[in-house]
Amino acid sequence: MLDYRIYTFLAVCRNMSFTKAADELSITQPAVSQHIKYLEDMYNTRLFSFNGKKMSITNEGRVLLNAATTMLHDSIHLRETLSAIKGEKKKLSFGATLTVGEYIVPYHMDKIIEKFGAEDINIKIANTNELLEDINSGSVDFALVEGYFEKSEYDYLTYSSEPYIAVAGVKLPEQSIEELLNYRIIVREEGSGTRAIFENVLSAHNLKVDDFAGKLEINNIGAIKSLVAKGTGISFIYKRAVEKELKDNSIFEIKIKDFSVNYNFTFVWRKNSIYADYYREVFELLRV
Repeated sequence: MLDYRIYTFLAVCRNMSFTKAADELSITQPAVSQHIKYLEDMYNTRLFSFNGKKMSITNEGRVLLNAATTMLHDSIHLRETLSAIKGEKKKLSFGATLTVGEYIVPYHMDKIIEKFGAEDINIKIANTNELLEDINSGSVDFALVEGYFEKSEYDYLTYSSEPYIAVAGVKLPEQSIEELLNYRIIVREEGSGTRAIFENVLSAHNLKVDDFAGKLEINNIGAIKSLVAKGTGISFIYKRAVEKELKDNSIFEIKIKDFSVNYNFTFVWRKNSIYADYYREVFELLRV
């Protein structure tokens, strides 16, 4: 069980304010100050610094934040494990981004159930940023994500390397990426791994999303494919997500000059978790 002062520290980090942390925890502001001073004395370091009224976390504080976040996550997992030993329902909670959740996870659930026998399974489908926050809070144990994450905060294994392609509702001639700016672009919402990857691809060519003739933003892969097939615009998407449509010619790959991009689907969990071996075991099941 975590020391209650660690919960105060985490609340201060979330709010960057002693007063707001006190309100969140329903304790007094002097109590928050005492808790932080206790931790600073125990670790013999400053956890926060102040420039006037502006508060920021120190490098030492950031190290404690990463460790405390992992400890919080493991504490929640431990509580569930102990409950299962006492005869309560076993629980397994994990996350997946939209592409992974639709095109990978369903084909492996039988193996997970057979191996771990979890009676209550919760799968959260969300964008990468949201899932990383859920890992931090302990509401999910691990996640399969696409896109970028802070590698200093998470341990991870590469699940697969996936081709990332441009698609349209009609067959188009080979073009440069600059020529595609004449079309309306259909993109995922900000915060999604696919969106971050797309923006990174554009940035490498000194371009941005707003350079396209128009933009349509939507957080549903099926809707994106339908809109592309109807000719509403073009999109960039993982090839795995449109394999069926490419085969039946309802969607066509756009060949782009000097363009070949692969990005990873990645299995992530909190760095230095005591359950790392367990997560690696689940990872191997998902890879088969």
